[in-house]
Amino acid sequence: MLLPYSIKKNSAFTLVEVLITVGIMILISGALIPSFSSYIKNQNLVQAQEYVKSDLRSVQNKALTGVGASMATYSGYWGVKFVGGSSTYYYFITSTNPPTCPLVVPPLGTQGSGTIPAGVTPVATTCVFFSFAYGGFYAGSGAKPADIEIKLGTAAGSKSVFINGAGLIYSN
Repeated sequence: MLLPYSIKKNSAFTLVEVLITVGIMILISGALIPSFSSYIKNQNLVQAQEYVKSDLRSVQNKALTGVGASMATYSGYWGVKFVGGSSTYYYFITSTNPPTCPLVVPPLGTQGSGTIPAGVTPVATTCVFFSFAYGGFYAGSGAKPADIEIKLGTAAGSKSVFINGAGLIYSN
């Protein structure tokens, strides 16, 4: 007696099908990796921008609350010095009126420092002052101060943090 011959259905992929699938995956990943890399660099700039804005607001709050001010007089300033090309910046108290950007690093009266993350650095040396008297931004003249820009950059691009005459800290 003959047993019925059972035919097994073959359910494997051929070598050609596997090579085509792998080739398509390589093409797609080759197109995605450069855009992901630029995305990461842009996000590092955004993170550094938010970090600087946060620290500027902290220093502004110290000026508003009078931290470090002489009890006899509120004639003084909290300052932040960004050094071009350096990821470290310094915050300090100065009583010179009008305040000027100190030449020494770290400045006299330094109360602390911060570091801009992710290899981002300020493009130029910039000083920002917040008054003990009213907490606003001081531009060094009796006229309404213009916006000041703190430009942060890498080889991939740049972003800016702005402070307007009323002391509002914002970004582009």
